[in-house]
Amino acid sequence: MVRPFGTEVNVQCRVGDDRGEGGRFARATRNDAKELYDAICMD
Repeated sequence: MVRPFGTEVNVQCRVGDDRGEGGRFARATRNDAKELYDAICMD
């Protein structure tokens, strides 16, 4: 599903080894989603 630019999208990634933390979530505009994903997922 492709959304128009400027809408908010959920950014989610799995981190750790699934011990129940459920990953990380953030909200960002579509323009920033890739950058935010890298920021929260590339620790």
